[in-house]
Amino acid sequence: MEESNNPLRIEDSVFIDVADLDEFFFEIDPELVYRLEEELAEALDKIRRYPERGSFYEEEIRRFGFASFPCYVFYEAEETETVIYAIAHEHESPGRISQRLEQNL
Repeated sequence: MEESNNPLRIEDSVFIDVADLDEFFFEIDPELVYRLEEELAEALDKIRRYPERGSFYEEEIRRFGFASFPCYVFYEAEETETVIYAIAHEHESPGRISQRLEQNL
């Protein structure tokens, strides 16, 4: 697998996703938020370096799972950049995820 130097472009709505996940995990245990943020940074770095690692979700959209949290990053590896469209808990409604992807495409 060849390493990529393409930049990440993160859609604005992803920041809402992260805030929602932070809130969800904070209610369980505030310490989880720090771990979640660390894993998110690691996942984004792996996606930036190796965008082909994620499995295909639908059409050209891939998903990449966090190591210790039941969450996924949904993205598209384009020729000159990798676009992050959504971050969601694995129990998030597939219909909501598809709707979010359609809004950002």
